[in-house]
Amino acid sequence: FPSHDTSFIMRTHYKDMSKHMDKALKGVYVDGYYLSAHAVETYAKVKLGYASVRPESLTAMLNNPVNGLTLNQRLERQRAAIIYQIQQQVTAGLQNRETYSTMAKRLKNELEGDAVKAMRIVRTEGHRVQESGKHDAMEHANKQGVVMHKQWNTLQDQRVRNKVANHRKLDNKKIPVTDMFDDGLSKGLKPGLHYRDW
Repeated sequence: FPSHDTSFIMRTHYKDMSKHMDKALKGVYVDGYYLSAHAVETYAKVKLGYASVRPESLTAMLNNPVNGLTLNQRLERQRAAIIYQIQQQVTAGLQNRETYSTMAKRLKNELEGDAVKAMRIVRTEGHRVQESGKHDAMEHANKQGVVMHKQWNTLQDQRVRNKVANHRKLDNKKIPVTDMFDDGLSKGLKPGLHYRDW
């Protein structure tokens, strides 16, 4: 493809994907919020006046940066990297007089790695958003006078961090809902959203 065609195709797909992700992530937040609200009210046997989640709250939550970048900025950076990669591979292939089939195979292998990165972004965002909804519901209950604690639970598998940011040491740790978890590298109110100590 000429570079402007590649860029147009990627931009079009990016916009569609971004809309679907926004809608899905907002749904994940709302589910986490209302399920947690229901659980707290059921357990405490009291109505706590949970209001409907406002659209502006959802937008603000999605635009909350992780590692300094919003979700859209992270996806845009990924999109730009993929376009650059395609352009570089096609240019090199043409200069080396490779067949389209050879270039396509090489690009397929490289882009599969990008698909894994994209899935990681989606998984990370889904986790962050779900935890945000749950935490916001817990904070509301706490403000209404219900003493709330939160507990960090890991899957206890090989993917649980155990080096500098030690999530294994946080496993089963219970603290007041307004306190921050500290994994040794950063602090945060909930899993999926830690703030580095500067």
